[in-house]
Amino acid sequence: MQHLNCNLLPLRPAWIHKCYNCEKTLSVDYYHAGSSVIRRDFSDGRAVPPYGPVYPVIIKCSKCETIFWTNNLIRIRTYVKSPKAGSNIKIDERWEKSERAAFLTLDEYIEALTKCINRSTCEELNYEEEEYIRLRILWGFNDRMRGGEPLFQHDSDKAAFTENIYWLLKDLNMNDSFHRTKIAELHRNLGEFEKCMEVLKMDRRTPNDWMYDAFEKECNLKSTLVFEFPRMGISRKLYQQNDIELYISEGRIIDSGKAKRAVYNRIKFELPNYLWNEIDTAFGDYWNNVIGMGEYIYEGQIEQHIYNHMKSRKIIFEYEKVEIITNIIFDYMSMTGGLFED
Repeated sequence: MQHLNCNLLPLRPAWIHKCYNCEKTLSVDYYHAGSSVIRRDFSDGRAVPPYGPVYPVIIKCSKCETIFWTNNLIRIRTYVKSPKAGSNIKIDERWEKSERAAFLTLDEYIEALTKCINRSTCEELNYEEEEYIRLRILWGFNDRMRGGEPLFQHDSDKAAFTENIYWLLKDLNMNDSFHRTKIAELHRNLGEFEKCMEVLKMDRRTPNDWMYDAFEKECNLKSTLVFEFPRMGISRKLYQQNDIELYISEGRIIDSGKAKRAVYNRIKFELPNYLWNEIDTAFGDYWNNVIGMGEYIYEGQIEQHIYNHMKSRKIIFEYEKVEIITNIIFDYMSMTGGLFED
C-alpha cells in the first residue's frame, strides 16, 4: 500500500528474514514519520502518515512471489545497515544487499485473500488476519482518492469494494462506541446516508460535535467518498516526560514552558515545581494515551485523571486546584489556536 508521500523513515536496526520457498533474504524495517510532521486524519480511520512506528506485517517475496506474514518467517539476525557516525558497529557485508521488504499494494492485499498464505504449514486465514487485510483493502481503495485518483479504475473494483465493506460490517458491534463510528462510515460508503446519521446520533455529545458535523456535511452532499477531518487546531499530539507539546495545524507548538508560565501567572496559590511536573505528566498521559485523536473531552475527565494520579503518588492536592490549572491550560491552548475554541 502506498503511503502517500508521507516520507516514512527507516528505524535501525533491521530484521533479516529468509523466505521459506526460495531462501531469499529480506530486510524488514520499522518506519516512522518523524516528530515534526502534521498528520492528516480521515473518515476511514487512516492517519497519514501513521501514528507511531510501523512495519510491513505481510510481505511478498519478489523472487518467488510468495506472500508471508512477517512474524511467521524465519528471522536470521538483527542487522544495522547504517550505523550512526562514530559508532563502533561494523556493517556486515553478508546482509548489506538484502532486499528491503515493501508494504503490500492494494492488488497484493486482494491477492492475499484468495491465496493460502504460506507458513511452515498451509492454513486458512483466521478472523483477525482477514480483518487486518480487509481494512487495508479499504484503505488501499481510499488511498486512490487521497492521491487524487479515481476510486474505481477497473471493471471489478466496485464489486470488490462493496463486498469488502459488507464483510467489515458483519462483525462490528453496534453496542461498542468505537465500532459505531466505523459502522457509520461504512454505511455512508454504501450510500446509506440515513443509516449513517442514525448511528452517529447515538454518540452525539453536543450540538457542535465536530465529528458529527463533518459526517452530516458529507451525507447532505450525498458523498460516499472518504474525506479528511477538518483541522480544528490540534492535528497531532506528542507528549514527552515533563513536557506538553501539542502540534498545531499551522505548524506552531505549545510547549511546556509557555503552558507553565500561563499557569503560574494566573494561579493564586503556591505550586511547587515537583507538583507541576506531576500534573504535566498526568495531563500528557491522558491527552495522548486515553483520549487519543479526535475524541471529545468530557467535563472533568482530565481533572479526575490528574487527581487520581496525584493520589496514586500519595500527594495530597485539592481537586479544585486541579480544575483551575487544567482550565488555564485549556484557555492557553484556545488562545494559541488549539482545539478548544468557542
